Amino acid sequence: MFSPIEKFDVVNLAFFNVADLLDFSVTNMSLYLFFVVISIFVFLFFFNLNSRFVLSFTQLSVEALFKFILGLVDKQIGKKGYIYFPFILTLFLFILFANLYGIMPFSFSPTSHILVTFFFSAMV
Repeated sequence: MFSPIEKFDVVNLAFFNVADLLDFSVTNMSLYLFFVVISIFVFLFFFNLNSRFVLSFTQLSVEALFKFILGLVDKQIGKKGYIYFPFILTLFLFILFANLYGIMPFSFSPTSHILVTFFFSAMV
């Protein structure tokens, strides 16, 4: 890496051409987005796998995150916003984990590109 700007380059890692109709390439952005999704699944499901009455640290952290997002939804939207809670929680976790991957040295931040930001704004 010769320049700090090279961190934001999207690089093809593998290129697949299916019958000259579909061009599918695996880039560093798609690889990091896949890592973010897998990290969210690990955080939510495997940390709460052995749920107990007396909370473990990992179960406590997941429940604290749920209560934090639910409190934000309750204060900002009200009781009508509870139907949007899963979407807001998923969006929050996705942006959080993508930015956490971005601050690791020599890694790639998917949320630094305008297409990801545009997709989030169009989706909401």
